Amino acid sequence: TVGRPTLVVTATPEYAADLYDDLVVLLGADRVGHYPSRQILPYDFKAPQGEIMGRRISTLSNLLDGDLAVVVAPVRAVLEPTISRDMLEAGRISLETGKQADMNNLVRRLVALGFRRVPVVEEVGDFALRGGLVDFFSPGSTAPSRVEFFGDEIDTIRLFDVGTQRTIDRVRRVSLLPHREVPLTTATIQPY
Repeated sequence: TVGRPTLVVTATPEYAADLYDDLVVLLGADRVGHYPSRQILPYDFKAPQGEIMGRRISTLSNLLDGDLAVVVAPVRAVLEPTISRDMLEAGRISLETGKQADMNNLVRRLVALGFRRVPVVEEVGDFALRGGLVDFFSPGSTAPSRVEFFGDEIDTIRLFDVGTQRTIDRVRRVSLLPHREVPLTTATIQPY
């Protein structure tokens, strides 16, 4: 190994996806990242699919953590602009049971990261607030998270099923990633 991740650039998104699947079998899912293209045309004002944005941002986050040996991307994805390293580092939130956290500050940060407040969490980028519970579905996660507060302390963190809203697993720690590659802040939005 060379001590840093290898970027494999492919000609088409289909070849990138196939190569990613092959490398997962050889190296394991935790060592290989897939960085897909947004699948929208430049200057098309449609938003990319949540799953694609989640995969892009989680791959970048895993690169920051040094978890990946190989990243596979089609050439178009490499040419598309993305979130800066500083913005990604500043936007990541780590929550852990037994640690202190201000629930109101968490809600403000979720909104700043591009999450949408809804009554019930169903999609990536959704969050809901009920009493001492904050539910959210972070990009790159396989299931949404439910964080239960006891005062300013995180009491429990659970993963839950979108359809039934029932707990499927308890975890000690969860990471929140930005929902957008370009955060909507006064600094990033310029008046016309």
